[in-house]
Order: sequence, then C-alpha cells, then structure tokens
Amino acid sequence: SNRYVKMIPAPLVVVIVGMALAQYFDLDDEHRYLFLPDNQFLPHHEFSIGPKFLVSIPNNFMASFAFPDFAKTFTLSFWQQVVAICLVGSLETLLSAAAVPGIPATTVLPALDAPRARMAQQPQVAPQTPACGPPRPGCSVVYCTDTVFSEAAVDLARGADLLIHEATFAHGEAELAFQRQHSTSTMAAQTALAAGVGQLALTHLSPRYMPGNPITPENLLQEAQAIFPNTLLAKDFLCLDVAPGAEESPEITLDSGLGRQRN
Repeated sequence: SNRYVKMIPAPLVVVIVGMALAQYFDLDDEHRYLFLPDNQFLPHHEFSIGPKFLVSIPNNFMASFAFPDFAKTFTLSFWQQVVAICLVGSLETLLSAAAVPGIPATTVLPALDAPRARMAQQPQVAPQTPACGPPRPGCSVVYCTDTVFSEAAVDLARGADLLIHEATFAHGEAELAFQRQHSTSTMAAQTALAAGVGQLALTHLSPRYMPGNPITPENLLQEAQAIFPNTLLAKDFLCLDVAPGAEESPEITLDSGLGRQRN
C-alpha cells in the first residue's frame, strides 16, 4: 500500500531477490543434492546447482547493443525504399477512401473552426418513420434432443414457430427409449401438441430405421403426424422457411444440417 514501494519496478525486485538467493546458496561453486535419498521405494534423483544458472554479463557491456547505421541515409537504395513506401501508403489511403460509397477519394474534411459553438447546438433527432417499419413479431425456434418426454421441454417450446425434436426410436420401442433417455416419434409429437408449436421437425433418428429395414423413417413420420399433423422429417442440409405468426411478416430462412442419423 506504500506508494513509494510501488514506484520500484517489479523486474528490479526480482533481480535483487535473485542476487540475494545466489549469495545464500553460494552459486559461485557447484553443489549437488539428492532428492529422497532415504526412500527405498522411489528412485533417487541427483540435482546440481551452480554457476551455470547465473547470468553472464559480458566484459564490454556496451558491445552487446546494436546501433543503427545512419550512413545508409546517403545511399540511393535507401531513398528508393522511402519513395516506394510513401507511394504505397498514399495508394492505400486513396483506395480505402474510394471504397467508401458517397465519399470521393479527393475529399478533404474541413477543420473544426468553432468546436465549442458546435457542441452548444441542440442535437437533431431523426424521425422514426422513414427509417423503421411497423412493429412485427419475431420468429422462435426451439431445439430439443437427448431427452424423453418432459414438461420442461413443453414449457420451453410453448408457442414456438418451429420445434426441432429428436425422434430416436419408434413408438413400439418406447421402453428402450426410456432406458437410453431418448424420445420416440410420438413423444416428439406430444411435446409439439402440448406446446402449441407451429411446425415440428423430427431429427436424430436411429440408423436401425434406415430405408430397407422393417421400420423406416417414413413410419416414424406417420406415427408423429397421427398426433401432430404439421410434422416433417428433417435431413442433412434441409432449408426451412420459418415465418412468425403474422402472415405479412417476412420469412427467416434456416440453412443447417438437420436430421443426422444417430445410434
């Protein structure tokens, strides 16, 4: 808390402490130590400290510094590089200014001749009507996975425009679904129905329902549609247009890889 102590640079404190420790351990001479010499279960390790841990300062301390050679300023190659750097910097500035629409590359901003007078002026508030449209509802998307039917999932998805819900198992394997803590197609549909969502997308299907097996993804889709008709089957890179409740509101497009097959 002493302000005079705080004025001492920390590296200087480290150097002073290091010098004191070097004198205490007599690092001018090499010393050897055994780690756990009396332990019969662990191997012994020998450590040595000595002059090799000290910092060597050269005899000619100033010779370790490199000073610039100002004689190069009188050479032709030096001034060629100076001109090249100036030209490149100027071109970058002009190109950056030209890239900003509405600001000519040769525009010079005027200096502030009366800053105090400008600050005293009342700020102008732009009217809201030209810049903003009428209020409109937003879209809501809920993603539920790695879960059985849960009231918490219903509360989370309540009123959502789109519910993306896992359907790892078919309805006939509900017991296995509880064991694995995954949902069936009917559980996903029951969640969508109880939450009152706008649309349901089934994802996270088990590979056991791949086409060619006795039960296919279409069967899981039919099971869910029997409870919640507005259900679709997700797949990789599926694009969905999610629209809010009002018809006049613009749509939001989701482009993501849904429906990856899971075990």
